[in-house]
Amino acid sequence: MLAFALASSCLYFSVATKPPPLLPVELLKSEEVLLFGTVSSDPEHRYGRLTFHVYADSAQANGLVYAVRQRVGVFLSDSIAVPRVGEEYAFWGRLSMPRPLRNPGGFDSRAYYARLGIHYLFRCSRGAPVQLLAVKKPLFSLNRTTSNIRNRLNSIFRNNIGGGEAALLSALLLGKRSGIRKGILKNFADAGVIHILAVSGLHVGIIWLVFLVLLRASRVPYRLAALLASLFLVFYCYLTGLRPPVVRATIMLTCFSLTLLLEREIDGFNAVCVAALAILVHTPSHLFDVGFQLSFACTASIIRVLQFVRQSFPRIFSVKRNPVFRWIISAVVVSFSAQLGSFPLVMYHFNRLTLTPLIANLVVVPLAGANICLGLLVGVLGFFKGPLLGPIASANWFSLKLTLASVDFFSSIPFTSFRTVRPTMFLIGVWYVLLLLLPELKSSRRARMAVLVILLVAGNGFMWDAALRKRKPELSVVFLDVGQGDCCFLETASGKAVLIDAGPRFGEYDCGESVVAPFLWEGRIRRIDNVVLTHPQNDHIGGMGYVLDHFEIGEVVDAGTITASRKYLELLRKVRKKGIRYKVVRRGSRMDFEENRMVVLYPDEEVMRVAALDPNFDVNNCSVVILFVCGEVKLLFTGDINDEIDRAFDSIDRVNVLKVPHHGSRTPSEAIFSRGFTTSVAVFSVGLNNRFGHPAKDILEGYLRSGARIYRTDRDGAIFFETDGSTFSITTMRELNNLSPIMRFLRKY
Repeated sequence: MLAFALASSCLYFSVATKPPPLLPVELLKSEEVLLFGTVSSDPEHRYGRLTFHVYADSAQANGLVYAVRQRVGVFLSDSIAVPRVGEEYAFWGRLSMPRPLRNPGGFDSRAYYARLGIHYLFRCSRGAPVQLLAVKKPLFSLNRTTSNIRNRLNSIFRNNIGGGEAALLSALLLGKRSGIRKGILKNFADAGVIHILAVSGLHVGIIWLVFLVLLRASRVPYRLAALLASLFLVFYCYLTGLRPPVVRATIMLTCFSLTLLLEREIDGFNAVCVAALAILVHTPSHLFDVGFQLSFACTASIIRVLQFVRQSFPRIFSVKRNPVFRWIISAVVVSFSAQLGSFPLVMYHFNRLTLTPLIANLVVVPLAGANICLGLLVGVLGFFKGPLLGPIASANWFSLKLTLASVDFFSSIPFTSFRTVRPTMFLIGVWYVLLLLLPELKSSRRARMAVLVILLVAGNGFMWDAALRKRKPELSVVFLDVGQGDCCFLETASGKAVLIDAGPRFGEYDCGESVVAPFLWEGRIRRIDNVVLTHPQNDHIGGMGYVLDHFEIGEVVDAGTITASRKYLELLRKVRKKGIRYKVVRRGSRMDFEENRMVVLYPDEEVMRVAALDPNFDVNNCSVVILFVCGEVKLLFTGDINDEIDRAFDSIDRVNVLKVPHHGSRTPSEAIFSRGFTTSVAVFSVGLNNRFGHPAKDILEGYLRSGARIYRTDRDGAIFFETDGSTFSITTMRELNNLSPIMRFLRKY
């Protein structure tokens, strides 16, 4: 109760009452800003760019100099020399605030950076000079010292082990995962052992034990050796970037060392609470950190479940048993209890459930222990170039190779890892309360009564939720913010779902994986009845491959455009391989959904014949144009149609909602204005500060003059439309972000 009260108070003060430091609006609006600052974190490679933190001193824009004096996240090209901690640079680029949550189930960039103490981001202009001004060399800087040691260790690993194995060792010892290929990370996630790559209690415990053994071998008394090993862990915390799981394990092992000095017994659950309290008092926002949540949930679960099993089956853990048998049983119980503690949070944050971790952990965890021990030896010997460095590095390479092979094997087992919808926070809370009460069920009548009350409350919660929740509208539409691309999701009252396009995919970024799939899982949607591919361009169909892989698809619809687009051909090949029904539509094609109907207005056979014969035909003019009618309300989805507006719009002169064609470019919208076509709402799907200048300023003014309300995904985030067939309402993600949590909750009822 004390920990909860104190942590809640600190959380309220830190998050609710402390506003972010504000910078002048002129500085944020300027296209060319010169930022002066000192590098304060090691650069990491992400999506082809270097990302790191800078303590910014000042910034210059439009001939004026502004004081900044805060940490800023910097993004710049990989082509230049990698900055080092302590170096002072001048950067040319643009300053902005991190974007808030843009889509349901998506990544909240602003909240993430706020937890790191960063409220502004700086994106360096391509080709702009980055000038090294000075290298600050204070008498002693812990940040610079730990950075130099990390860089030296990474260099030792690359030179003596090399390849993906060196990147894996850096992740195991230093928590630096940026060097690991995306495919290997996926294998670790599919095998259910991704936690191995996050430095946590397992790694800290092994390192503490290694130093304890070395100190004991040097004839240091046991109690003093335990305390000295714990003091080294404090430095290791800084070496790994003060990650919450490392801090938690360090505090718990320090508590254990103190109990040895004070000749007291340690209560594991109390040690967990002390660690949580210490971390939250220092940084209350860690409560929302995924690593913090998983670390403490797994540790508490291991302690409680192991306590329950030992109480229920004392003979299994008797000292008379074979030590190897007891070790195997303990390892199985620890692995199983860790999964019990982690799977609700893994489902909530990553929409994933894996069935192999129990077996995989029994193989991968011992290998990880061997990798950590050998890696420590390689790191230490690498500083002195000893003769044993070569053989130990070879042994480490072999154990790392064996780890990768084991993970690859477990991840390749079919039907062991699958995606899930997101559970509610209420269900997660009920699960953890029951888990914490588990050891008391056998001996405590109060615990059994508490479980009964919790189950009754949970049952009441489900019934009242079903009774009070708002009835589904006849039609709901979400225009997702996928950057410079298109994606719309429609759902009827009976649950029929239609997905029109899925945004772009370029490099390591896949909009289907990052935006569309999390949105669908957030809404507990597993099946899509109709997928519409408006036309074969990356900004519309790039993310659809991921959607086809992870959801049940009823039918794929498109215009059957003849094109050499590799992504489009791969998509059609995937549709055929999965046995999904495929349909080519033309003008007049129709699909009915109870009281709703979806009518194709364009293209017709004549246009598609011309497109097939003319190699210079604009593929945008092959876009499928769809009119969706719900009662008296009409919505028009236009894809990227350009010059053929007259042909597509010849049967309609007014709609309630228009998805503006081609992201608001001039050609199609000017043709719409000349026809006298009107709409109540105009939705622009555009990327922030896109290089095409979409939407054009005069086009925006034209829609405003016609009386249309303007909504833009770059400004408003996702746009939510609901109708009962006669009236409609529109809400944006920007408006929802400004609501209090209680108001967002009440909107459901």
